[in-house]
Amino acid sequence: MTKMLSVHQLYGEVDNLTFFVHPVYHRKFDFLSDEKLLGSAQQIAARIEKSDYRNVVVSETGARPLAYVCERLLEQGGTKVQWTYMKFPREPTGNIHPLMRFYLTEEERNEKVHGKTRERALREIGAAMPSSTLVSQRKPLSQILQEVGRKDQNEWQKKMARVLEGTRIADTLAKPFLFFDEYIDSGTTLQNSHRYFNCFTGDIDFRTLSYYTNIGASSEFERIFFSEFDQDSQLQCYSRGAYPFENRIDLIGYYYFINDDAYLRRSLEEVVQMFKEQKQVDPANLLQNLNAVIRERDLLEIVKEQAKIPAVAQFLDESQIFKYYISALEQATEGKGPSGEFLWQLFEMYGPIWSPLPDEYHLDFLQAFEKTGNELRAIPEFEKLKEEYEKSRSAILVQAAEAGLNRKDSWQMKIDNLLRTDLLGGKK
Repeated sequence: MTKMLSVHQLYGEVDNLTFFVHPVYHRKFDFLSDEKLLGSAQQIAARIEKSDYRNVVVSETGARPLAYVCERLLEQGGTKVQWTYMKFPREPTGNIHPLMRFYLTEEERNEKVHGKTRERALREIGAAMPSSTLVSQRKPLSQILQEVGRKDQNEWQKKMARVLEGTRIADTLAKPFLFFDEYIDSGTTLQNSHRYFNCFTGDIDFRTLSYYTNIGASSEFERIFFSEFDQDSQLQCYSRGAYPFENRIDLIGYYYFINDDAYLRRSLEEVVQMFKEQKQVDPANLLQNLNAVIRERDLLEIVKEQAKIPAVAQFLDESQIFKYYISALEQATEGKGPSGEFLWQLFEMYGPIWSPLPDEYHLDFLQAFEKTGNELRAIPEFEKLKEEYEKSRSAILVQAAEAGLNRKDSWQMKIDNLLRTDLLGGKK
């Protein structure tokens, strides 16, 4: 880096697309503008308005901003739609209880079912339920689209659904709904979500709604309600602008922490509030010493050597080494808790975007760090850096969250102005 970065600069604007030339289309792409995003939202909102569907379940988190704009447009038009936002782990956790508990009210948790509180019943089922129950066999998207409408509850899902009967979330999922996701590419999220939906109720009836579905336009699937772009119009989709909210916890405004014992959603405002009350020590000394270590030990080159894709190796820079180290120092200090997840997701946010770039680009970025992780953490200076990190930890977390909040607030203001203009019929 030509000069020392502050935390606000380190977690500044995200530019993880314009560097790359797409290996298939041999050209560069830009992100979708706010104006074009509004155009997509208008199309989707119009489709919902004209349909009989008044129940939409949104796949968290990348779809959230687009769904939010659709929600606002329908509100402006006087169409009442129930919006439910749900997040499921990509890989099943050892205990499903924290996830199920998250979607219940306090009153629902304490209600008696089968002679015990629903909370206790869920805990007992979750403790006994094998995680393999929710593992899905990898299948082609076409097969997944054919199967998601079938009722195929296993015995554990039936047990869970019986305990959840009569709750708000179970009643919501028992009604016909649209499943809103930004990209339905491999179908993993769709298939995974269907497995979890069956834990809430056996009466699942939904169709998919998305910005892009990776299936040919001539393919007809009853489960596709609407997709603005498909496999045949992929270049048109990307040329219009890459979807800008993948991995963007700054613009989304919150993140999830999920493991065997916890399922929580934490906003950037909560991060600031939690750590601003603690002693704030300027992290400049930590960043300065980290900068010296990165350069003296040539850590950037060590990571670059592990990248198999030349474009990814060229994309790597010292700021990404900084972000990786801050995440590693958090885990070394506090373990793999919610704050560690926050800093890891921030690190990952600055890697190559998942789409329109091939998945291999982002995976190569992550694997380059994973392969060198032990080596990076084994340097003699790591313990000294850890001591410095402990002193300035709260300031780093606050400033990183504030950097994201500034972008979120700015984006929100732009969208509000566009929606206001749309409401006035194009007049400012």
